[in-house]
Amino acid sequence: MEQPTASGTNSGTGTGTGPSTGTGPSPSTGTSPGIGIAASELSDEDLLRELAAVHRTRDETFRFGSDQALAHHNRRTAELEGEYLRRFPDREVSPARLAEGVRDRSAWTGAEQLP
Repeated sequence: MEQPTASGTNSGTGTGTGPSTGTGPSPSTGTSPGIGIAASELSDEDLLRELAAVHRTRDETFRFGSDQALAHHNRRTAELEGEYLRRFPDREVSPARLAEGVRDRSAWTGAEQLP
């Protein structure tokens, strides 16, 4: 399905094509110029898919993308992550991702514990 953007259409990935002409959503179309559909307009399923896509492409964009591509990626990532946190402020946090979880994990791996 083709999605409108400020620069034409894209394949529905929400990543947009062409130069960015601004950073906010267009009130008439619900799109972010040069970025794609505004994160606030995405369904929960589409938001999660878009987040997975920007995280999957982050390293390649960071290492090999142009300055413009990196700026675009940064804006889109911030928009999507901000929307996710707005919708899911009490998101599940893995205990292993907390400092205490890391200390517990280091005990059974033989690594030194953090101070």
